Amino acid sequence: MQHDAHHAGTRGEHRHPVDFDVYIRFRNSRPFPARARALSAGGMGLAAESVTLPPYTIVELQFHLRETRYQVQAMVVHTSPGNLSVVFREPQPQALRQAESLWPGDWNGKPGLDPQPLRA
Repeated sequence: MQHDAHHAGTRGEHRHPVDFDVYIRFRNSRPFPARARALSAGGMGLAAESVTLPPYTIVELQFHLRETRYQVQAMVVHTSPGNLSVVFREPQPQALRQAESLWPGDWNGKPGLDPQPLRA
C-alpha cells in the first residue's frame, strides 16, 4: 500500500513522492531489492516485498539519483506488509533536492511518477 510511504523521515518533515530502485542490506546480508516511494531529507518510505525487518533494525541503503551514487545508513522505524519506513543516520538534503527535480509535483500533483532504474 503506497500510502504507508508517508511515514518516511521525521514527523512534519516534507516528504516527496518518488519511484526508484533501492538495495537494502543489513548485517552481512546480501542486498535485497526495494522501491523508494517517498523521500525526505531525513528518511525514506520503501515498497519492500522481498524483505521483512523489525523496527530499530540498522540497514544500509544503496541507490542512484542522477549521477550520484548514495550509500546511506538508516534505521527501520515502521513496517507493514510489503512496506518499510527508515530514518537516515545523517540527513540527505542533496538526495531530496535531486528527487524534487526528477519528480516534480507533490502527492496530489501531476504529472505522475516515472520510474528511474538503478544503474550498475
